[in-house]
Amino acid sequence: MSKTNKKSVISSLFAASLLSTSFIAPTLIPYSNSANSSSVAQAAPRARRTPLQITPQKRSYSRGEEIQLTGKSSPNAPVEIIQMYKHQYTGRRVREVLSNTQANSQGIINFTYQIPLEEFKDNIRIAFRSQGRSQRVRIPLGRPTPPPNPQPPNNPSQTPIAPRPTEPGPVTKPELQFPLTISSPDTKVKSKSYMQSDVTLSTTPSGGLLYSKTRIWSINYLNGFTGGVEVVLLDENDNFLFITNLRKYGVNGRWIPGAPDSRTETWNETIPTDVMTRVKKIAIYHRHTPKSRLTELFSDMKKLVDFVKPLVQLLS
Repeated sequence: MSKTNKKSVISSLFAASLLSTSFIAPTLIPYSNSANSSSVAQAAPRARRTPLQITPQKRSYSRGEEIQLTGKSSPNAPVEIIQMYKHQYTGRRVREVLSNTQANSQGIINFTYQIPLEEFKDNIRIAFRSQGRSQRVRIPLGRPTPPPNPQPPNNPSQTPIAPRPTEPGPVTKPELQFPLTISSPDTKVKSKSYMQSDVTLSTTPSGGLLYSKTRIWSINYLNGFTGGVEVVLLDENDNFLFITNLRKYGVNGRWIPGAPDSRTETWNETIPTDVMTRVKKIAIYHRHTPKSRLTELFSDMKKLVDFVKPLVQLLS
C-alpha cells in the first residue's frame, strides 16, 4: 500500500472516532451531601430590610403631630423603640430609647409617636429593634412657608381709595409695670473673665428700690480680675436719669488659693421719686476695673504714719 493510501485510511479512522465520541452524553451523578446543601442555602442573599409604615402617609409632618408607626417582628417578641435626631446647636447625633414593648401574637408592632416640639431636634428617625434586627424610618418635617403677598385687583375701578389723612392726635405710650426685671447675658469683660447681673426695679412709698444680683467668675488658671457693674436708668429719649454707684468685685484664678474663682454678690440702691416717674429703660454695664495694688500699699503706709505720729510726739 502506498504512503498516500495509508494517510487517507488513517484520516478516515480518526474522523470516525471523533464522530462516535461526540454522541456520547455525560453521565450526571447526584450529590446529596446535607452539610453542603445547607451551606448553599445560607449563602443565599438576605431579604432586604423593610422600613416602618407611617399612618397617615404624608409628604411632610408638623411638630406636635401624632402619627402611627407600624412594624413587624416575631410573635410576642420584645421590641425597643428608639428615637434618633441631629441636635442643631451641637451638631451631634442623639439616640434616645422611647419605650420597651413587644409585638402582638401576629408579630405586628404598633406605636403612637408624637413629633417633638423642640426646634433643635432635626432629621428625626425612629427605629424598632427586635431580635438583633431593626426597622427604621425617617420622619419628614415640613418647613413653615411665608404667607403669599397680596395681589392688587386687576380692575382699576375696584382699587380702594386711601382715606384722607386726619390731624394727628395725642400718642399715649403704655406705662411700665413694676416690678420690672431684666437680665444681662454673660459679658466677657476681659480674656477668660465674665460677669452677669439680674436687676429688679420696684416701687416703694419713698420712691423706688433697685435690687441686683451680680455674678463674677474667671476661667483663667492663674490670673484673676476685678470687675465693676453699674445700672443706668433712662427716659424714653435715652437720656440718663440715674446711675448707680460702681460696685467692684474681685476673683482669683482657678489655681490661686486665698479667694474663689467665682462669686455672687447682691446689692441694692434707692431711686428718687422723680426718676421713677420718668424711667422707661434700664441698662446694665459691666467692665474691667483693675485694682492698683501700689495705691493700696501707699494708703496702708499713710494710715501707719498717721497712727505712729501721735505716739512719737507723745514720747518726745
